[in-house]
Amino acid sequence: MTGCEATSPLQNSPTEPTRKSNNTGVSQKVSSDSASGGQNINSKIQPLRPPPNLYKAGPFWQLDHYEPMSGRLVGYWPWPGMTTNDLVNMRTKYGFKGIYLEPASYQNYLNAGYNCIDMMIAVHPYNWQSVIDNYSAGFYYVGDPADHECDGEWNTEWGECLNLIPQIHNHCGGSKLVVDGHKLCPHFIEVVNDADIVMYSSYHTYYWIGTTECWSDWPYNCGDQRDNWTAFRSTCGAKFCETWIGGHQCTDQDPHNGCLHGDGNEEIPNLLGHASNLGLTGVWLFCGCGTETSRIEMFCYHAWNNHYLRRFEREYYIWYQCTIPGGCPEDPPGNGWQYLYTEYGTTREVIPQ
Repeated sequence: MTGCEATSPLQNSPTEPTRKSNNTGVSQKVSSDSASGGQNINSKIQPLRPPPNLYKAGPFWQLDHYEPMSGRLVGYWPWPGMTTNDLVNMRTKYGFKGIYLEPASYQNYLNAGYNCIDMMIAVHPYNWQSVIDNYSAGFYYVGDPADHECDGEWNTEWGECLNLIPQIHNHCGGSKLVVDGHKLCPHFIEVVNDADIVMYSSYHTYYWIGTTECWSDWPYNCGDQRDNWTAFRSTCGAKFCETWIGGHQCTDQDPHNGCLHGDGNEEIPNLLGHASNLGLTGVWLFCGCGTETSRIEMFCYHAWNNHYLRRFEREYYIWYQCTIPGGCPEDPPGNGWQYLYTEYGTTREVIPQ
């Protein structure tokens, strides 16, 4: 049996709101993009030796990192090509505690600091017994075990998996069998009765079409799954306590690829808000073939705003020196001011409103 390792402490890495000039006493809101005034806010701090015509701008606040919220779990499905640094950054900067994996990646994720109790490892009909015997994890995941077409045929190996449930529960102090699906058909309800945790697996909305006695995602409605989540909560009860959210769906260029109105920003906050309203304790980001940093940051911001993550910000100041003899005519970063260095201060937790 491969052992477990505890997660390592979060690393600080500096973005964001309040600006106050100590020269003018005027406060104003600034965005995280503009907080640095276009300068390198990660510059090495130098000793304070005030030469003539110095100007200290700030304080500003920027994102330092996110941390997991007690009693809730934020996880993700890694995308191909992630480096060890990427894996560590997702955990230490963005607060992702849970991680989905195939057995071949198990040791890599332990090395990146993930705890086995927060790992969701995939099991398949060809490796169920081997995975359970050799890999300790908090969650053993069977994807869409009751998925079928309208002819009613489905995954007939489920009975074999059921025989392994007692072994699953003996791992990591009580591991869970996790299944997902997107059609509330009798076959899926049979699976739900045996599983510990149920997730919604699609990034579209599925409807019951009575005339054909079939579940379908037509007409496509831009990926809003909230009605399906409500139905799953009503049918599956407390077992529907975690779900997938598709970070790969929203793009500005393709309004029909999973966003409500096509600007790439509505689906994530709406889904996270509904997950919180339903009382789901876990949300898992599916990254698909890759997720830009900006989309991860958007997901984490709204996860924090809906009490799935804790957010910490870091104070900083920007020092400038006037290079015009006799003084500069305006405050930096106007003409004549040269950036010197960035001075970092305290870190604070920010509570969502």
